[in-house]
Amino acid sequence: MLIEVTEPLTVRLPEGVRRLEPCKPTDLSKDLAKKLFEKAPGKVKAVRPDWLTGWQHVADLVYGVTVDDPRMLGILAAIQVCDRAYEHDDWAAFQKGVAIVQQLLISEG
Repeated sequence: MLIEVTEPLTVRLPEGVRRLEPCKPTDLSKDLAKKLFEKAPGKVKAVRPDWLTGWQHVADLVYGVTVDDPRMLGILAAIQVCDRAYEHDDWAAFQKGVAIVQQLLISEG
């Protein structure tokens, strides 16, 4: 879940202490976000991901890749990851799909 704080906040997460800053969305699990909402009422809000910009970024990445490109099957599989993430409103999974696309284009480009 994408969250944002209304004022600087230091939180203890499973991976360690983290400083959250206003206007810098942070992706947390739904359970962690729920705990943070409860422990810091009024200081934390849910942020809706910008899906349109996310998809535009994917389109920009694959622009110019043709159907006969050997990377195409992997790219399509990664885009399917993005699509399933979008259907489930899972921004973190969407970002993982984008990272796969980026990796395919870098490693085999």
